[in-house]
Amino acid sequence: MSPEALLDYSNGQKRRCSKIGRPSDVWSLGCILYQMVFGAPPFSSIQGDLPKLHAIVNPEHKINFENITNQHLLQTLKR
Repeated sequence: MSPEALLDYSNGQKRRCSKIGRPSDVWSLGCILYQMVFGAPPFSSIQGDLPKLHAIVNPEHKINFENITNQHLLQTLKR
C-alpha cells in the first residue's frame, strides 16, 4: 500500500475528498519491479506490521539497493 493510501487511513477512516491516483500507481509498480529484481518486497526485512507501516510513510527511510550494477535499473528503482 502506498504512503498516500496509508496516510488516508491513518485516523481509522478514509477521507471523502481523497484521491489515490498516479503516485500510488507508480509506488506499486516500483514495489513490483523491486520484487522482480530482489525476489522480495522492499520492506520485507522489517519485522512486524506496525514498523513496516512506519517505514513506508517515513520519507527518511532508506531502502536497500545492494548489488545492482546496472545504473539505469538503479535509477529507475530509486525514482
